[in-house]
Amino acid sequence: MRQLVLDPDKGSLTIAEVPMPGAMPGRVLVRVAASVVSTGTEMMKLRTAKQPLWEKARSRPDQVAQVLQSVRTDGVIATVQKVRERLNTPQPLGYSLAGIVTAAGEGCEELGAGTAVACAGITASHAEYVVVPKNLAVRVPAGVRLEDAAFTTIGAIAMHGIRTGQVALGDRVLIVGLGLLGQIAARLCAAAGAHVFGVDPRPDRTRLALESSGAEVAETALDPATAASVMAWSGGRGADVILVTAGGADNSPLRLAGEAARDRARVVVVGLVDMQVPRELYYMKELSLTVSRSYGPGRYDPEFEEKGVAYPIGFVPWDERRNMTEFLDLLAAGRMTLEGLRGMALPFDRAPEGYAALSGGDGAAPIALVLEYGLGEATAGSVSSPRATAGPYDVGEIAFAPRDLRVSMVGVGNFATATLLPAIRSVPGVALVRAIASTPLRAEAVRHRWGFTTAGAAAAEAWSTPDSDVLFIATRHDTHARLTEEALRAGRAVFVEKPLALDPGGLECVETVLRATAGRLMVGFNRRFAPSLDSALRALGPNRAGLRFLCRVNAGALPPSHWLLDPEIGGGRLLGEVCHFLDLACFVAKSPPAEVQAHALDTGAHTNGPQSYRVEIAFENGATAGIDYLAGGDVSLPKERFEIHRSGVSIVLDDFRTLSIHRGGSRQTRRWASRDKGHVAEIRAFLEAVRTGGPTPIPEEESLTSTALTLAAARSLRERRALDRGTW
Repeated sequence: MRQLVLDPDKGSLTIAEVPMPGAMPGRVLVRVAASVVSTGTEMMKLRTAKQPLWEKARSRPDQVAQVLQSVRTDGVIATVQKVRERLNTPQPLGYSLAGIVTAAGEGCEELGAGTAVACAGITASHAEYVVVPKNLAVRVPAGVRLEDAAFTTIGAIAMHGIRTGQVALGDRVLIVGLGLLGQIAARLCAAAGAHVFGVDPRPDRTRLALESSGAEVAETALDPATAASVMAWSGGRGADVILVTAGGADNSPLRLAGEAARDRARVVVVGLVDMQVPRELYYMKELSLTVSRSYGPGRYDPEFEEKGVAYPIGFVPWDERRNMTEFLDLLAAGRMTLEGLRGMALPFDRAPEGYAALSGGDGAAPIALVLEYGLGEATAGSVSSPRATAGPYDVGEIAFAPRDLRVSMVGVGNFATATLLPAIRSVPGVALVRAIASTPLRAEAVRHRWGFTTAGAAAAEAWSTPDSDVLFIATRHDTHARLTEEALRAGRAVFVEKPLALDPGGLECVETVLRATAGRLMVGFNRRFAPSLDSALRALGPNRAGLRFLCRVNAGALPPSHWLLDPEIGGGRLLGEVCHFLDLACFVAKSPPAEVQAHALDTGAHTNGPQSYRVEIAFENGATAGIDYLAGGDVSLPKERFEIHRSGVSIVLDDFRTLSIHRGGSRQTRRWASRDKGHVAEIRAFLEAVRTGGPTPIPEEESLTSTALTLAAARSLRERRALDRGTW
């Protein structure tokens, strides 16, 4: 299929061939009939992409700060690779469309094949087919054209701005900015019984507002004279509500809002404007200033948008889905019209021409751009998503024997492209076969950037055909066990990023299939392969009985909305990250664990569960380990520090850069120029083992043991007691 993409480095637009997506649980596959270009958000992205790098940096100081922090923690080379990867990754555009459902995933039965829907969100991009979460797809009423339904998301943005401003019957509403968003807002306010005064520098926009949008007065200047006109129009009291739907690089809309507002009025920013507030104006009138967040409650909440959880109507009567539905109902009833707002309509093939027209600086840019996809006589259900096919167990075919290194990867996010793929491609003789991502554009971009033969949007493609021997899994944590099990069944050598499983059931399934197939599996516990750690363990010697291993990780806090903290998707930091250090403790001790106890150090400090932990482990050879994983440390402190103490020898490893060996009253120190946590050595060792038929660098039994230990630590945390190995 085809999709419109933006090159964030050069600012160019192209229509690219990308893999066909498939329906997934909680989502619907939609064949697009029409999509509407957001003249605010999308054109801002386009302008930013065309800027030279120094201007991009100046416009986003927050991202510059992130880059500088990355330089401090990861080094210049790794940071440059991250920035280059980000600039080389094409971006989707669009978030407002309408089309026909061709397949509905589990849980979406009310939106079955053949249903006309309007869709919102980042996945509702300008493409021939899209996969959209069910809470961001609403049924289009009979009688509403799909070309009009494509405006629904933009209409919901205007509607939420009006609700945020608490516009009521008889209110005097000033709308600053009469582009598409402002025109829709004006019509909705008029339909609600409010009086509307519009302002826009373009005379054609003010004429349209007067003729079609229900505005009573419209002016073209954002100056004190217009504020005086608002005062006169409102009988001297000023505007009750000001909706700022304009976009621009200065704060003149906010200044006009302050000058034209009545005492204690409400100012709602819906558009993209400079937010330098003229304090004196707002202070003297005690104005309320609110930034309206997109389509309504539910926006950016993964529970609502990704998992499909509904808000109780008694507490949240107007979430984003209900706003979308209401806008469509107004269209169906004829109380909202798009007359004069359809602007330019072009076939999808000519989308770049339309964006060029919107970029025109002569004041003649169309008010909207509608892309049409020639839906024609397409029938529902004409597209189906690939299904996984499990092959039979055949130990003879998949035993450890030399094989070609034909590699596919499922999950090609930032970690995969910044860390795994450079390491894979550095191994001679590797052929990159398939790049799989749930987002087709991402899969195609990685295919093009890294030289994969094909791209796909369904994980099963990586093992349902015989063109791959090795599978790398770098998806979100909740899919690791299932994908590993299915890939092992199909006879693939599997490298899966940590954690292997989030629950005992997932681990048991993997273990059962692994033993039945005698397959090859390695979990991405990369720190075992760090050169500095190797030097430390060689200095320690082979005898590890009775040693004490201390591990301090200054991890920093994650925002509560981060996917890793979601217990269903990421599993939380204990299962998702601390597992690294539990495995490392097992590796250093060279002994099976005998007992584990975990404590949360910040209970109640984070809304989505603890982020700091202390874990104590006892091993059968008398070794012990103490792991402090901390979210509250200062960013200037190096991230990881390990200490090993045994029989008069003390070894300290700071952030994989400095190694100090204390023995006999003296100290030896070695330093590395950059931090190497073992990723490259890990990948090379794994692929070489697959190539030669040698043993897996991290034996499968050790990966299973480390995962079981991590799950036991999580259980210990819940039950608040130490657990010996006999209980897990």
